[in-house]
Amino acid sequence: MTHLAARFISAIELRSDRRLRLFGFGLILFASAACVMGLIAFSKETNALHGWVPYLISTVLLMVAAYILIPYKKSGVQLQPLSPNVLLIGFLILVLAAFMRFFRLDSAPFGTWNDEAYIGMIARNILANPDYRPIYVGEYDHPLHFFALVALAFKFFGDTTTTIRLVTSLFGLATVAVSFFVGRETLGNRFGLLFAFFFAISRWHVTFSRFGVYTITMPFFEILIFWLLLRARRTHQIHDFMWAGMAFGFSLNFYIGIRLFVPVMLLYIAFWLIATLRHPAAPAPTSTPSWSTLLIGLVALALAAWFAVAPIAQFALTHSNIFWSRAGQVSIFSNRDQSDLPTALYSNTLKHLLMFNYQGDANGRHNLSGEPMLDPVMGILFVIGFVLACTRIRQPTYFFFLMLFAFNLLGGILSVDFEAPQSNRALGSISAALFFAALSAETLWQSLDKARLTSTTRRLILTIATLGIGGFIIYYNASTYFVQQVNNERTWNEFNGTQTLTAQRMLEANQTGNTIYASIYLNNHEVIRFLDPQITDSQTIIAPIGLPVREPGDKSVSIFVDQENTWIIDEAKRLYPNAQFRVDTTPGGNPALYSVLISPQDIQRLQGVTFRYWMDDSLQGEPVLTQDEKTIQADWSKPPVDPPFMAQLETTLYAPQSGDYELILRTPAAASLWLDEQPILNGSGKQHITRRLAQGDHVLRIEAKSGDGLIDIEWRVPNADGTLSGLTSIPASSLYLPSLVPVRGLLGNYYNGDSWSEPPAFSRIDPFLDAYIHLTPLNRPYTVDWSGQIEIPVQGDWAFGLRINGQAQVFVDEKLVVNAVEPSEDIEGTITLTAGHHPIHIRFLDYLGNSRIHLYWISPDGQKGIIPTDALRPYP
Repeated sequence: MTHLAARFISAIELRSDRRLRLFGFGLILFASAACVMGLIAFSKETNALHGWVPYLISTVLLMVAAYILIPYKKSGVQLQPLSPNVLLIGFLILVLAAFMRFFRLDSAPFGTWNDEAYIGMIARNILANPDYRPIYVGEYDHPLHFFALVALAFKFFGDTTTTIRLVTSLFGLATVAVSFFVGRETLGNRFGLLFAFFFAISRWHVTFSRFGVYTITMPFFEILIFWLLLRARRTHQIHDFMWAGMAFGFSLNFYIGIRLFVPVMLLYIAFWLIATLRHPAAPAPTSTPSWSTLLIGLVALALAAWFAVAPIAQFALTHSNIFWSRAGQVSIFSNRDQSDLPTALYSNTLKHLLMFNYQGDANGRHNLSGEPMLDPVMGILFVIGFVLACTRIRQPTYFFFLMLFAFNLLGGILSVDFEAPQSNRALGSISAALFFAALSAETLWQSLDKARLTSTTRRLILTIATLGIGGFIIYYNASTYFVQQVNNERTWNEFNGTQTLTAQRMLEANQTGNTIYASIYLNNHEVIRFLDPQITDSQTIIAPIGLPVREPGDKSVSIFVDQENTWIIDEAKRLYPNAQFRVDTTPGGNPALYSVLISPQDIQRLQGVTFRYWMDDSLQGEPVLTQDEKTIQADWSKPPVDPPFMAQLETTLYAPQSGDYELILRTPAAASLWLDEQPILNGSGKQHITRRLAQGDHVLRIEAKSGDGLIDIEWRVPNADGTLSGLTSIPASSLYLPSLVPVRGLLGNYYNGDSWSEPPAFSRIDPFLDAYIHLTPLNRPYTVDWSGQIEIPVQGDWAFGLRINGQAQVFVDEKLVVNAVEPSEDIEGTITLTAGHHPIHIRFLDYLGNSRIHLYWISPDGQKGIIPTDALRPYP
């Protein structure tokens, strides 16, 4: 044992200078102490900020100590020299790679995906909040490292989607560079250039380089780590082992999917150990290190990896539920469409094996939907190279890439089957796929070298192959990406094209001081919050609550509507015919975003009170004067007609929330107040009443005799705690001309629970029943009771129907016409009705997700449609 230990230690060639050795060992002690300090700080989440400095210092000190303790010596095994031609071709490949990754980066692909927005907002938080430095961003299930890198880029280049994509594009470009060195270590300079060329032009790799998420870091770290391992295998230097370990440790801090690389790394090291034990003195050019040198190197690798990954490892052990939560969510074992697991696994495996050459990822963010992940040439070379690698599996490099291919495919195969094939989670396999393609090309080139051809013939064949095949690969990948993929309808939609357009239009509206409204899919969307963080007070238009906008009319209003909520546009055209309407389209010319600009004059046009005057004390006959005013206030000391007269004031009163309202009426003579066609006050002077009102529109009417003085009405509105606010005049945003904004819809009483138990939680006037319930008004289960009148245009047999996710019943004339006891696409019932108004009553139970209710009718002549607002009245 002592002999083995001595031999083990003697293999470490420390510097002869005693002072340097002591200094180096001192640095290792300091590095270890700093690592422990960092772990202690990270374990106390409130002190996580104080863990970063010692953590990062520990990794730097460890690497510095290695160079101080152990001199770096050049290996006896040298690689092919980098000739001017190699350097020139390599430079041209990097130029090609840079073009593919940076050309039109600000506009191709158009849009910002949700994950990019989340990354951007976390990076902003890092810059804005010095105390925000968690080692792990639990709400987004990733370590902080990538977010911190984006934050650094934000600081220099601005906080935009393009900056996030600049970071990932640089990772992509770095992968191209490192792939050359892997190829050079494996089969020489030419193979390195081929490997780098395929990475440079591969549309699959370009797509993820230009997509601002951290998936692209996976092939970069895999290739980087393997290059450092190949260097260590050739040079026998502890430093290269440690750099490989450091890269391996940091790789686990950037993308959770690289966990699949851990077994690949362990298998490769095991393979390497076995090969070393079997052939302890392997000849050049492999120059396999002795077992003692290898063991020391692997210990150094593990030590460096631990220093880099220690905080995340600690987090994984102490917060395993958070650390593994995402893997559980997307696992095929817990979430799949195919109930039979073996069938699902077989289907997923087949789809992932076929995605390279037959049918690729359907997700427009990851691919030109459905197209193979590789171009035809690389696809064929990949298959040939895969077979060649299998025949050479006993060699460590080919064993490594075969394992890399298999384990990285598992990232897609073992995830939810309805997404298969998943080129995002299987992106690590691209390194192996392109390696196999390069291996095939190199083998063909070697065959040409060995062929008995004249130099002229060989040069001609190589020129044709290089220009023809290489040119085709470049043209195919570049044109497919920049012409087809970025302009593809599905790609545009997958990158939130509509939301990104909305952010641009909202920014324009915000700069002119407009009030902003948006449909449910757009308002407060995470992409819009990232792109336009200053827009914080926009309002949502939610079905069935719609227009008019409840604004005073002191500035313009901009409304933005997605293609799923065009009913808002129809309503806007009816109420605001003079508004400006705009439609932005997708690359295919289909409507994507509808915009409406309503001027203050258009808003004010709907607002007000209609005054009608009759002579004497009667409301009979035609009024002698009709005029519209902005408020209910009127000074009759100077009346518009000579007294005595009788006046009627009518308006559509909007109650902004459900609750008790106190109404105070002041008149100079006898007057009565009617609300929803019911008299609630009758007298003179100051009268007041407290009345419970549903949210929404109400008919308000005052009938008053002439008198010398002021006629006015004020109110107190309910607060959130049930108390009443101070006394105020009713604002213009709650008074509408009845001729332009009549009271329509049904009265809905909303109840907690599943039994319509009184009292209702709140009440609301709903203009129609035709809505997906994206934001539930109450926690499920809840119930609703809608009631009112329906106007039947002609006598006959009328059918009523429901499309519903939940349970509901429809009563007309107090008769049960439709009884939906379970979710139904179309369930109908028929009743004979006379022309005119009939009571209608709908009861609804919402206990499921993805709730919806659509109430329609079918006329006696067979015309089918959603029951329009104009046919519904909330009161008798």
